[in-house]
Amino acid sequence: MRRAAALALALGLALGCSARTPLGVGAPSAAPDAGELDDAGVADGSAPDGGIPDGGTDAARPPPPPRDGGTDAGADGGRDAGRPPDVLCEADADCPADRLCRLDDALAGEDLAPAPLVCGEASPAALDFERCDLPADCARGLCLVAGVCTPPCLGDADCGPGLRCREVHARTAARALQPFRGCVPAFVPPAGATVEAVAESLVAPPGGEELAIPLRAPGMEPTLHLLLPREEALVFPLRLTSGGEVLSDAERFVPGEPPPRNPVVGESLVTVLLPNAGGAPPAGPLELTVVADGRTTLDLFELRGGPRGRRLDVDVFYVGGGRLRPAGEAGPPRLASALRGAMARLGLRLGRVHQHEVVGALRGRYGILEAVGERMPELGDLFALSAGAPESSVALFVVRDMELALGISGGIPGPWTAPGTRASGVAVAFDLLDMPGFPLPLERVLAHEFGHYLGLFHTTEADGTRIEPLGDTPACPVENDADGDGFLLPEECVGAGGDNLMFWAAGGDGLSAEQRGLVRRALLLR
Repeated sequence: MRRAAALALALGLALGCSARTPLGVGAPSAAPDAGELDDAGVADGSAPDGGIPDGGTDAARPPPPPRDGGTDAGADGGRDAGRPPDVLCEADADCPADRLCRLDDALAGEDLAPAPLVCGEASPAALDFERCDLPADCARGLCLVAGVCTPPCLGDADCGPGLRCREVHARTAARALQPFRGCVPAFVPPAGATVEAVAESLVAPPGGEELAIPLRAPGMEPTLHLLLPREEALVFPLRLTSGGEVLSDAERFVPGEPPPRNPVVGESLVTVLLPNAGGAPPAGPLELTVVADGRTTLDLFELRGGPRGRRLDVDVFYVGGGRLRPAGEAGPPRLASALRGAMARLGLRLGRVHQHEVVGALRGRYGILEAVGERMPELGDLFALSAGAPESSVALFVVRDMELALGISGGIPGPWTAPGTRASGVAVAFDLLDMPGFPLPLERVLAHEFGHYLGLFHTTEADGTRIEPLGDTPACPVENDADGDGFLLPEECVGAGGDNLMFWAAGGDGLSAEQRGLVRRALLLR
């Protein structure tokens, strides 16, 4: 039984440092609650890549061709006789001055087909970047999965300041999501916080060559450095140094070594939180060394703080888990209760909850996240569905199951205030966690993953590697592995952190004073 428990918890380890709560390998999904409604939505199909595009608009692009057919000026109140024929468009620049680029209602509704866009009149509905639930809520008929009205674009030049042109999906029918390129905010910092681009167009060379990037030293207030690839690429941090002192080294997360002063992890992007431990921030010049899996262009941003409260807002995306759908102010009762319980474990309060349903083929595709080696390649596409979220929040994706984890955070910390990246979210395997008698409560797994997203590392990894720097969290040494099976289980770490919420197996609900202090400094809180 003990060995089965180890297998049920063991494979939540990521490269270097895990943002994952451990996995139940091959465990069957729970039978859905008959009281909840769902459509299967399991049709196959291919969706455009949800990664970060390189943007840019070709100013010399030819205008789209007119749609076949002329003007229908019927007596039933159809189009005005003087109106030009409908014209296909990709952005407002393709349309006459009195028209805008909008969804063609007559041709919309084919799941995963490119959204049909045409020059037309705005409807008397919500304006761009206002909240929406349905296509009819938006003047253009373009309501994103994240619940916001969005204008279309071909490249960044079609969008305003602070906006990026990305591949997004609009809800065009009850069970249809259709892709197009839309303008979405790159960052949505909370009141009092600022985001600044400090280095752009950094080129990460191919072939595993290292790229050293200088960082500005933070003050006592936390500073989040975000290193984002413009193209889809994996970016791994190797070292963080301060005046020659090594603060983090990816090759030294090994048993017996002291924990790094400021651990850093990454994959689809790199997030560096400084400082993320007690004491004074690093004093010397900072340098981050990274390596990418291919040639890519990187942009470095800094998020600096302002006053923060104790409330954390959540955008919930329902992706088939538990057959749940939007309900109430904070979700169906089981989920709402778990969210409140998770916040209480972190010493926080649940703030606003916005709810969104992923429908059609994407629901089937992302409802069970499968692994290729040690990665879940579709996870980044799933997190990218948070693009357009107009407020600072954590995007929570409620899926049925995952092959490598019970829960997973997009980063430690996550890319605060940057919705729509391939790391912008937390996912939980709801059907497995909601099985009667499952040893880990849903509330605890949510709290553990939110803890990662807010900046908390595992106190101790399964193999005895301790990778977090806080001085008041106990470590469980590898010598405690009594049976020598390579896994430090909570019962082997009694009195050595096995009951801490951020122990690799989420063995309990405890948090140290420094852990709570780090959580409360997160720049997502209000």
